[in-house]
Amino acid sequence: MTQAPTTPDPTGQDPHRWLEEVESPEAMAWVASRSTAAEDCLRAHPLYASLHAGLQQALEAPDRIPLVGQVGAHLYGFWTDADHPRGVWRRTTWESYRTPDPEWEVLLDVDALAREEDVPWAWQGASVLRPTHDRALVHLSRGGSDAGTTRELDLTTLQWVPAPEGFTKGEAKGRLAWRDRDHVYLTTAADPTGATRSGYPRTVRLWERGTPVEQAQVVHTVGEDDLGLFVEHDQELGRTLLRRAVAFYASETMVLTDHGPVTLPVPTSADVSVHQDHVALRLREDWTPADGAGTWTQGSLLVAPLDDVLRGDADWSAVFVPDERSALVDLTWTASHLVTTALVDVRHTVQVHSPAPDGAWTAEDLTGALDVDLRTVSVSAVEAHRSEDLWVVTTGFLEPMELSVAHLGAGGHGTVLETLKAAPARFDATGLEVSQHWASSADGTRVPYWQVGPADLPLDGTTPTVLHGYGGFEHALTPAYDPVVGRAWLASGHVHVVAGIRGGGEFGPRWHRAALGPERHRAYETSSRWPATSSPGG
Repeated sequence: MTQAPTTPDPTGQDPHRWLEEVESPEAMAWVASRSTAAEDCLRAHPLYASLHAGLQQALEAPDRIPLVGQVGAHLYGFWTDADHPRGVWRRTTWESYRTPDPEWEVLLDVDALAREEDVPWAWQGASVLRPTHDRALVHLSRGGSDAGTTRELDLTTLQWVPAPEGFTKGEAKGRLAWRDRDHVYLTTAADPTGATRSGYPRTVRLWERGTPVEQAQVVHTVGEDDLGLFVEHDQELGRTLLRRAVAFYASETMVLTDHGPVTLPVPTSADVSVHQDHVALRLREDWTPADGAGTWTQGSLLVAPLDDVLRGDADWSAVFVPDERSALVDLTWTASHLVTTALVDVRHTVQVHSPAPDGAWTAEDLTGALDVDLRTVSVSAVEAHRSEDLWVVTTGFLEPMELSVAHLGAGGHGTVLETLKAAPARFDATGLEVSQHWASSADGTRVPYWQVGPADLPLDGTTPTVLHGYGGFEHALTPAYDPVVGRAWLASGHVHVVAGIRGGGEFGPRWHRAALGPERHRAYETSSRWPATSSPGG
């Protein structure tokens, strides 16, 4: 590796300190020279031309699955390809989406906007006004920066709504969020109250259409030492939540009432989800509620009525309690169900939870109906307030992505799975197999890993192998189809290993915390003992 040149440091402490000025001409020139050297080295490889062409073809293939989300009668999605590297925001109907070649209405062409304004705009998302669906708040950033801008788009004319009638936020960290047609919530690091020490907004304001932004009313402000203040508004129910982020894994959730924000009396380390009249609480630490009725284990998912939580007398129900082999991955709400995705020995399972009239919750296993063995599954609500349907996305190391809709029956019974889209194979998987194994770390902890390679692999250490691990931010590594790995590595008869090391989320909060701070080395420690054990099915 080429070392960075040294220049005098006024403090006498760090000769490379000049590189911290990340946008200075000197730093940018050094990065450009290093990038050029690396690219020249890669281009000199005899396989470069064929691999580059094949990988680009796979990544830009027009027959990729266009993922969408429903708002009203339309399905909205963002799409990039070779002709639109910055992307287009577009929509279609259910009838058209079910066809092999849907007809799309382009709402915003980000590439065209970037050319027109000579700004390298990057897409940051959009929010459609409900229930009329005729306006949208579009979020863009310059070159993908955290500091972004928001503009109001008229979805009937596809024109920006100009000020002072339209809502526009200047470039800064923060967002606009609909409250109703004539009011938005504003958060911006450029607020007169200033930003937090982390550079995020510390004030939420309510801004009325047609009035100067300087007249927007303060809703709530947090201290400079907090991470930031964020706002969510449910346009269907008219309910506003404020999220006071104290630190990366610590926050308070507040319900905005006529008398001001009311903080939910739950642990700040927990993840809070509020849907209709219920609260779901995902615990990162063991928790004993104030009533002293018992202690809930970290990694559990608890549910209680929102009104009871606000009063401080909630009777929590556990819909998921982990053991040493399992961890909650995600949750989503439909109109009347709570659907959870969990890992058991790093294999996905899906459960549908339904409230009973007596306040208890029942559960139905949906895993078998979704056919997700040795594959990763992601589920999300199609329309959380009005439908029981779920988007279901599955993928495996050797299985391309598939998109389906699960039409849930009562309590999850009689679920019907409708396959909508299936991506074609991007590499030849003939003769390859997937297996799961366990290694022993230096302290004896069993660490799971996936192995993808030839079914007739010689166990003599001669096959080139890439070992990939992450171990951070509670993120679990599970099977995923990757045409780059497939074409550039597996197709040559090589082996790809994906390890679920500590620091990730393979086994819940305990697995994540086991490799934090002074224990970080635990994520990478290995032992000479590598048991030849594998899980059934691979």
